Amino acid sequence: MESLTFQIPTATHFGRGTRLQLGAKALRYGTRALLMSESVFQGSSVLAEIQENLSKAGVEAISYAQLGPETTSRAGETCLELAKSGHVQLIIGLGGVRALSLAKAVATLGSSLFDLDNLTDLQHQSSSVYPYIELPTTCRNPFMLGESFLL
Repeated sequence: MESLTFQIPTATHFGRGTRLQLGAKALRYGTRALLMSESVFQGSSVLAEIQENLSKAGVEAISYAQLGPETTSRAGETCLELAKSGHVQLIIGLGGVRALSLAKAVATLGSSLFDLDNLTDLQHQSSSVYPYIELPTTCRNPFMLGESFLL
């Protein structure tokens, strides 16, 4: 089997070469994306391939490749600022549990005006979320197919 598509309320694509479909999938949501990834991908061929794939599809990507084990909520706030100032239309997360959780949190916050530290305050929840595409580097993410994430 070359690939598998698992669909609950959203589609999760598994299999060899599925990241090559990223540009076409992302274009469904807009032409400007914020690509959040672990610092290990900074300057890598994987990140370059993803950016090239997005570009060929007509999606301009702002890249933030500085997420790591010591990442704090400040990095999430920086990404929120990048998303807002860059007028992005979707968030793409690349990496493991930590990076993907932060990317999902940024997508969840959308264009709201509060910060990550106030995320648990339900009265500030935003209905303006960014579409989110996840590129996991491991299948051990317990939050992969759900609406929750780890901060």
